[in-house]
Amino acid sequence: LSLRWLHASVSANLGVVILGDAEVMAEYQRPSVLFAGVQLGIQLSRRFTLFGGVQGSTPYYDTDVGAIGDNTVQLSLGGNYRMDSGWDLRFGIVEDGISRVMPDFALHFEVSRSMGRASAEAER
Repeated sequence: LSLRWLHASVSANLGVVILGDAEVMAEYQRPSVLFAGVQLGIQLSRRFTLFGGVQGSTPYYDTDVGAIGDNTVQLSLGGNYRMDSGWDLRFGIVEDGISRVMPDFALHFEVSRSMGRASAEAER
């Protein structure tokens, strides 16, 4: 969803992960995991976009052992810097302060480049 008047966009995802045969704790593994999330991006300049979001999933294991049977919820905050060459540098921090399954935080860094028409226009 594009909110052009705010220079912002909202996106959402919903899906299912079908799990294969487990080698560890196979008797507790669930056959599938549901996940969903919503993200907001605000374009602060021609090159820089600030983004934030929330993502969650159901447990991978059906157990009360430790934290591996908990739902997960992660909060993310970061940015995307687009270079004139068409390359994007994306960075962020992901925090999982709600559940005990994931690490307390994770750092994200990504380098990508659009292919096709968008990258050809960026090179001009």
